[in-house]
Parts: sequence; C-alpha cells; structure tokens
Amino acid sequence: MSENPIAKKPRIEYIDLAKGICITLVVMLHLSFLGGVKFSAEYYLQTFRMPLYYFLSGCFFKAYGGFWDFVKRKTNKLLIPFFFFYFFISCLTPRLVYDFWGIDWEPLEWSQFPTAFYYGKYPLGALWFLYCLFRINIVFYLIFILANKFEHSNWIIIACSAVIGAIGWASRLMGFTIPFFGYTVFVNLPFFMFGYMLFRHTSVIKPNKYDKYLWLQVLAAVVVVVVGRLVLDQISTMYVCGFAGTYGVLMLSKQLKWLPMFSYFGRYSIMILVTHMLLCKICLEVFKPTGLSPLVVFWISLPIIMLSYYLIIPFMKKYMPHVTAQKDVIKVG
Repeated sequence: MSENPIAKKPRIEYIDLAKGICITLVVMLHLSFLGGVKFSAEYYLQTFRMPLYYFLSGCFFKAYGGFWDFVKRKTNKLLIPFFFFYFFISCLTPRLVYDFWGIDWEPLEWSQFPTAFYYGKYPLGALWFLYCLFRINIVFYLIFILANKFEHSNWIIIACSAVIGAIGWASRLMGFTIPFFGYTVFVNLPFFMFGYMLFRHTSVIKPNKYDKYLWLQVLAAVVVVVVGRLVLDQISTMYVCGFAGTYGVLMLSKQLKWLPMFSYFGRYSIMILVTHMLLCKICLEVFKPTGLSPLVVFWISLPIIMLSYYLIIPFMKKYMPHVTAQKDVIKVG
C-alpha cells in the first residue's frame, strides 16, 4: 500500500470552498428529505447541486500513466470507498439497528444486496455518486483516448460528451432503463467535460483580468438559474441552469477564496458524503420523541451534524485512510 502522491500537491483553496458549499447543500437536502421538510429554494438548487460536483471532478481529470494506471487510481479514490461504505453503512447498519433495536430504516435482506447495487436502491443512499463518478471518469478517459488520435481533439471530446448526454436523455424519454445508474452517468458526462475544458483550456479557474467582475458574474448566474428554471423544459433546465449554477458557485467561491468551516469540509467532502445520511437518521431518531416540529428539528440537527465532522474527519483520517481516499490500497505509478 502506498500513500497517494496527489494529496501532497498544492491545492486550489477556493475549489475546496466550492466543494464545501456543495457537500453542505447535499447534507441539507437529505436531512430535509428524511425529516419531511420542504424548502422553496430546493426548486432551484436541484438544478446545479450535483452537476457542480461532476464539474469539479472534471477540472482535475488527468491521464496519468495510461488507462490501467488511471483505473487503479480511481478504484482507490472512488470504488473502494463506495464498496466499503455501501456494505457497512448503507446495508449492514440499517440491518443491525432493525434487528437489535427495532428501528425501521427499511433494511435490506441479505439476498437483496446484489440487486440493490444493480438498481441503486438502498437504505442510506448518497453513495451512488461515487459509483457514478467512477464510471464517468472511465467513459471520459475512453473519449479522451479516442479524441487524441485525431486533430481538433477538443471538439471531438465536446461532441462525444454531448452525444452521450443525448443518449442518456433519449433512454429516459423512451422508458428504457440503463442499469447501474447508466442514465445518470450519461446525462452528467457533459458537466464533467465542462470542468475539464474550463480548467485546461481557459483562464477562468486561474486569476484573470475579469475577476474584478466576479460579483456581477455570480449575479448573472443567479438570474439565469431562476429564469431558466421557470421557463425552460426539463432537458434545457438541466444543462442551462446546471452550467449557470455551477459557474455561479465557482465564481462565488473564487471571490470569497476561503471560509474556515466550508473549506475544511470541502477538502474532506468524501468523508461527509459517505457518512452524513447515517448521522441524519440518528439525529432524527433522537429528536423524534421530543415532539418538535420538523423544521425546528432540521435547524437543530444541521449544525450538530456538520460540527460533528470536526471529530469524525480526524478520526477517519487516522484510522480509515484507505477507505476514504487518503491512502492507496492498490499500488499506482
């Protein structure tokens, strides 16, 4: 086992802030959903919350030492955390709390584990993102290899990503199910490509002369998301609002540069991703006997959950580095 050398490279601080904002929005979504709370802002946030994560992942796409080296790296960073927490937190924990304490978290029977993986339906979700992101990385790498055999490779990458996104939407409109989250992989590939192109072939991510207009860019993105969500159809909304919202959060983070709590959460967002639904369930069970309204429980639980990560993250870094993408299980390089 070897330590991941990528983690030692200098980080772009505002990217961590963007990831921190995104993972906080994810926690808020799942806490509100599980607690039966609805926010009107969710109507707009859902258009770019997950596309932002795919975009940020695309920003740091790198070919490394070839396809199999790439697969091993992404297995270390995505698949191993997925399988470990899929079994222990999403499947085993709900089963145990149901069997021993009678708390009904809709546990799966042991025989359902393989089919749950196939259909992506299991008690404490959110882990699906790691599996989807792994597959998006593989698909994009294959496009990257193909495109670089020809001239104008960037245009080929853009075209292939757009076509695959269109196939994903066509499958949904035709009622055809692509197993193993295939639909989600296909329709979100353009956001991954967008991150790759913006980071590699423009100066948007780096300091540039237009940074003095960052607040105006954020405002413009907000307008596009709000207006687009109200007037566009489903497919147009996903991409127009998704790209605009993603860009807006990125420019907001670039303007703010660094916020202690959110930047910290962003740096270790994978640890929050794989555990937060368990914490949400625990908080909701604890406050259930109090008779407090769902909204009050939400606003009490949210800071408890997020602040608990000041203890959970150091623990996981020290004792669980190989299943939280901090150290490699499979030797690379």
